[in-house]
Amino acid sequence: MKNLFPGVLFAMCASILWGTTGTAQSFLTHDSVAPYWVASIRLLFACAFFFVMLYLTRQWRSWATLPKSYVKTVTGAGIAIAFFNIGFFQGVSFSGVALGSVCILGSSPIWTGLLEWIFLRQMPSIRWSIGTILSILGGATLIFSNTNLERISWIGLLICFATGLMYATYTMISKKLVAQVSPLLATTHTFSIAALVALFVTIFFAPLPQMDTQAWLVTSYLGILTTGVAYWLFTTGLKQINASVAVTLNLLEPLTACILAVIVVHERITTMGYIGLIGILMGLGIILSPTKKSS
Repeated sequence: MKNLFPGVLFAMCASILWGTTGTAQSFLTHDSVAPYWVASIRLLFACAFFFVMLYLTRQWRSWATLPKSYVKTVTGAGIAIAFFNIGFFQGVSFSGVALGSVCILGSSPIWTGLLEWIFLRQMPSIRWSIGTILSILGGATLIFSNTNLERISWIGLLICFATGLMYATYTMISKKLVAQVSPLLATTHTFSIAALVALFVTIFFAPLPQMDTQAWLVTSYLGILTTGVAYWLFTTGLKQINASVAVTLNLLEPLTACILAVIVVHERITTMGYIGLIGILMGLGIILSPTKKSS
């Protein structure tokens, strides 16, 4: 467990940062800033963070010194995370925060387990399967405990499930990238490509945003902390733990969001909400228990 603990800790810290996204996003005026632009500007701020960190840590490397397959691999990761960011904000816009979050967060671990099974021939363990299902059910219970669903957007659901697949794909590819270069270099290259792809798509599908000071502050926070720092931590963790475990740890995100809702927005947690919290923690405990035995 000593060798795996830093990876688990990094992934958990990333999930906690992602859990602040909803609270931060609530300060945006969605009529003036379209979801496409939120995703694109967020990625641009993340790129700025990554390049500053590369300069400070002196981790620059010439493309000529990188493995031949690296360019193709990092391009795939960049496209995947670009469409994840666009799909996340667009899916939540169609389906609502609660249902959209459940579909994206709930489907990502399942997609990752399937991809590991198909491409790496790694059959998901019984412990991982039970823990993941329990955590997903806990997250769904937590999110829906104070939510009234008026109608379901099937287009939104499709976007959310596809977004979960994009995140799983990004995670699988990133796992391969960090075996070739440092996590910081991998995230810099990946998010540079993602920002270009997202910006290209956004220009064609969304009108120019009306950004005020508050909008710039929120998007900079989303870009630097919930994207830059969070993905750097997450990618660093991928060097030491399986992609399926790392993605399932993302279910700490709704737990963090719930705590912030209580502290910042002064919302109350219902009995079902507490049951959901317990379900998430129990599920993650089951997933991490075999890690302890394997070290």
